[in-house]
Amino acid sequence: MNKDRPILRGTLFICGTVDASGMELHTQLEAESVRCEAEAVISDVSYALKHIQISSTLQSTGDRTYLNIHTKEDQSFCMELSARGFRVVGHQYNENIMNAETYYETIYSFLDSVSPGYRQSFSDSLTDKLSILSRLQQLEAEEESD
Repeated sequence: MNKDRPILRGTLFICGTVDASGMELHTQLEAESVRCEAEAVISDVSYALKHIQISSTLQSTGDRTYLNIHTKEDQSFCMELSARGFRVVGHQYNENIMNAETYYETIYSFLDSVSPGYRQSFSDSLTDKLSILSRLQQLEAEEESD
């Protein structure tokens, strides 16, 4: 029995088809690779936004898909994701009316430019992770000294 799904391993999304044993990985059609990238983006930045989803209205193609984004500052964007990067195509969900020439290489660079709430959430998350790492290192040092 095959299941088509993105597979999360660490922080890396791998798109493919996995057999029932979970051992065999097959690449999917190129048309799904952009969608898989969008799913990885959603997984990675959703903690720092009010909402993010793949548009259910705008048709994804083999080389592009659309994300609806709502920032903590209550700004809405419809973003196109393609091989060129991310660009704003609308300021409402499911809106593709702009032909912006500005592409962002990553979703992080876009969010950093428009959302102070994203920057704060990112900073808080990083601080939390570093605190956990520091505490783990302290515990390991204590165990070694015992």
